[in-house]
Amino acid sequence: MYASGIRQKLPLDFVLGASAYCKDMKNLLTTRTMTTIWRHKLASYTIVEAENEAKVYGVDLALNKKMSNHLSGAIGYSYLNAKGVGVSPEVWFYYHYYGIPPPASEYSLEVDEVHSWNANIHFSLPSVTSFKPISNLNFDLRYTYTTGALFDSTGQKGTFAGKGRMPPTSRVDMRIEKGFKIAGVKLGLFMNVWNVFNYQNVLNVYSGTGEPDNNGNPPKWDETIYTAVYNSREEYYQERYGWDSPREMYRANVENWGKYYNNPGHYDIPRIIQFGLVTHF
Repeated sequence: MYASGIRQKLPLDFVLGASAYCKDMKNLLTTRTMTTIWRHKLASYTIVEAENEAKVYGVDLALNKKMSNHLSGAIGYSYLNAKGVGVSPEVWFYYHYYGIPPPASEYSLEVDEVHSWNANIHFSLPSVTSFKPISNLNFDLRYTYTTGALFDSTGQKGTFAGKGRMPPTSRVDMRIEKGFKIAGVKLGLFMNVWNVFNYQNVLNVYSGTGEPDNNGNPPKWDETIYTAVYNSREEYYQERYGWDSPREMYRANVENWGKYYNNPGHYDIPRIIQFGLVTHF
């Protein structure tokens, strides 16, 4: 691994930093457990091969402001390029277990989040502030942006490692804390807000479509089938579900399909607001 960096102090309590790195990883061990029959009994054995390899290089830039005049903060940018044929034994186990042909050439790895930005601001007012409502007040704001992660894309020609990329993610988090004393005990009343603007960040997708709410196989309209099913229990469907025709049955089926495959686990957290009381020692 090769890395180099520099830090330079600037006026007004600012510090600028820059670094670059390159790591060439070869002959990483891959382990696979195989099952077989030996002496008329079920047995397993482990294969260890040096077949994984990856190349990772990137650049980090950061501008930091030290605490002065009640304010501190930082802003940073990272560029990452990671290519190879797998960086963990689990990757190759995945290929063999699901019958996916191992990649014949390098591809962008799952850790390859090309661009990322982050910024944070900390504002603090000491307890000596003359205006009591804002004395001993701390305010933190953090912003993050990341290029979407890669995923294995599935199509008619098979599964291709690292060929799809999810949408980018961004989030703003905030914390406000007001300190005070009761009977000599230091307390803090705080409010945390995660995902302030309630961005809907995608963390996982269906490999066939690259979408978080569509598996690529929606219900299809077949007049003969829907008519036969509907007519077989027409009164029941009308009384129970309010369907007056086979078309309404189909539309309800499409709606239920959309709800079922819109997996909440495919998304980052929504806006969450938390209030609390903390004791400082």
